[in-house]
Amino acid sequence: MFGNVFSAKKIFILMILSLTLWLFAEHHHRMRGREVVQKGKIAKLKGELIYQNGDWFLKQDKKLIEMHFGPVEYQKHIGVKLEPTKDFECEGYIYKDSFAVSSFIYNKKKIVLRDDKGKALWEGTEFSHHNEEEEGKAEIKKDKPKKKKVYYVVNRKKCIGCRLCVANCPVNAIEMVHGRAVIDADKCIACGICADGNGSNYKGCPVDAISKSE
Repeated sequence: MFGNVFSAKKIFILMILSLTLWLFAEHHHRMRGREVVQKGKIAKLKGELIYQNGDWFLKQDKKLIEMHFGPVEYQKHIGVKLEPTKDFECEGYIYKDSFAVSSFIYNKKKIVLRDDKGKALWEGTEFSHHNEEEEGKAEIKKDKPKKKKVYYVVNRKKCIGCRLCVANCPVNAIEMVHGRAVIDADKCIACGICADGNGSNYKGCPVDAISKSE
């Protein structure tokens, strides 16, 4: 009897902890470019621009910085179609691991997204109602090779930030960004341990937030 009560209490505590971690991660994930401008400082960045799990990141050595470019519809309006590239240069505002892009080099031309005070150029236009969270849904060229590398991805809406996958990845391909796990596709060897466990003490992602790339 006492054992059952203890187990129920333990499960309840774990549920509360998971909910708290999820809410914390959700708060950070929903940070818009405007908030980064208000809280951050002006900076220039260089690195590899990559597209993972529906978001853009700038990769600098082992660090990943989440990038905010503004609404995709506005990007299309000014003739920009973002693509992953190893040599990406930009200016803007940085706050923790988030970067609100003010300008960047695209096809050897400087593209300006914000004025010298950080105000987005799409504000007050027909694109101002578009949610910046949609910026990660940019269209990627579909003419990819038939043979694609298989790797694992994290559903950031499901991830509760428990860090278990980070601790158990054998090649250190997973890190936390804004309280949620992000898998580096280049490092991932598709062993499946993060999703399905190691056959021993780690049973895999407790909320089924990790799956193979399509």
